[in-house]
Amino acid sequence: MNNKEKILEFLKELKYSYKDMDRIFLEGSCFRLYKLLKVFFPTAKALYSDEEGHWITEIDGDYYDINGELSSYFVEHKKFTQRNSAVEASAYVPTYEGQCCSYKKYKKTI
Repeated sequence: MNNKEKILEFLKELKYSYKDMDRIFLEGSCFRLYKLLKVFFPTAKALYSDEEGHWITEIDGDYYDINGELSSYFVEHKKFTQRNSAVEASAYVPTYEGQCCSYKKYKKTI
């Protein structure tokens, strides 16, 4: 199993471990998902979009959140970028409800 398959399998198991896991990791704990992935994939990078108000994880040039692999078009279009460590340290602040629910952004969902 390659890294991408492992990441998607992990996200699938996490997402379906509780009925509201997708909501948890889309509406306030998206940075925590990056921290979880970084435990298993040390090269993981956190990327943030001001427009989306959302953190995603980049691993080996691919992009992820709790619903699966994001398209590079979406990541570029929504201007996801790395932030400095001070911004990352403040990322545990809850974000607003429903921030990432509408947009054809997934290349593959789980």
